[in-house]
Amino acid sequence: MNLSRGNFLAVLAGAAVTLSCAGPVKPAGPTDRYELNGEVLRWDPASRLALVRHEDIKNAEGKVWMAAMTMEFPVRETADIAKMKTGLRIKAALFQRPKDFDYWIADVQVLPAASDQP
Repeated sequence: MNLSRGNFLAVLAGAAVTLSCAGPVKPAGPTDRYELNGEVLRWDPASRLALVRHEDIKNAEGKVWMAAMTMEFPVRETADIAKMKTGLRIKAALFQRPKDFDYWIADVQVLPAASDQP
């Protein structure tokens, strides 16, 4: 098949659109759950990423899984996305799938601002 540069780019773009519509294939497997408490420093609704300065992230037994730091977390659920905005203090579940290292936050609860606490 002899394609001109323009036709080749059109075919390539069509293939990219087709693949992007199919969505990523996420392998199934066990998912670990941790507790996250922190402050949303930046919320980007377009990418659904929250930059969170968080305290130590712990498992159900209270063992530290990740030390306190600032990092981005994907937010997937519609109800959680509706709650997110810059400046919020939140408590959330951090889910992480060991098989592929995929992670996201969910079950977001908005906490009172530090100035609102006694």
